[in-house]
Amino acid sequence: MANFNEDYYDDANCQYLDAVKQLTTHHQENPKVKPAKFFRDYFRSVQQGGHILLREYDFIRATPYNRACVLHLFWQAYKSVGQIKERLKVVDYHSLFTLLWPDFPENVVEEACRVARIINPLNEKMITLKNFIYSFQATFCLQDFLADAYKKFTDFQSTHSDFASESVEITKSQNVNENKFLQILLENNGCKPGKVIPTIWPTREVLIKMCNNQVFDSFEDFEKTCAESEDITLMIGIIPPQSMFHKQEEMSRNDETSQQIGLTTKTISTS
Repeated sequence: MANFNEDYYDDANCQYLDAVKQLTTHHQENPKVKPAKFFRDYFRSVQQGGHILLREYDFIRATPYNRACVLHLFWQAYKSVGQIKERLKVVDYHSLFTLLWPDFPENVVEEACRVARIINPLNEKMITLKNFIYSFQATFCLQDFLADAYKKFTDFQSTHSDFASESVEITKSQNVNENKFLQILLENNGCKPGKVIPTIWPTREVLIKMCNNQVFDSFEDFEKTCAESEDITLMIGIIPPQSMFHKQEEMSRNDETSQQIGLTTKTISTS
């Protein structure tokens, strides 16, 4: 599991309160339960990310660490189920989530699928696991950041009359100081708001890498960049980087080509 230093300590109070609540419930059912052992087992489960399994949605979305654990458990549970080229519908992905979290909302899955369709608009209804998992990472783990970025993007757009022609200029700049939308994102040193929030916030370094040399003609372009950003994936540290999937896809194509060549050779030799 990734080490969410500051975020983890921000939400440590949430885990502690939940541990006390769980202990109270278990003690009512079994008065012989030992608090020291219970707390040890509970926080070991927190460290391993298993404390959210089969828990209510309000709890699993409550902290940045919990959300990262959701991504971790979903990936660990289904990474071997969906092949690279296999495509599933929204309802199929939602069913997979409800096996782990019975009250997981369908609209959260639909939001991830919406971004996945931006990545590959050719498959409107059927979505690959690769496109889905990176889109879900962005829309679920970075939910508050994307909401904040959307507000800043629309405010910026409303103050620039010729936004469409200007967008290329402001986002293609090599100089961070000349990239206006990036500068807006980096307000307050690119840090998350002062209040504790339940989602992960990209670092200043990640934002600079992600936004430089990019063109955002619409906010959907920005959402796509967040979903496809290997820097975001490496920062969160839960699922494999996108480059690993690209290598697997290349190997799969090479295997298919080899099989076709072998089949053609066999056909020629027998004719």
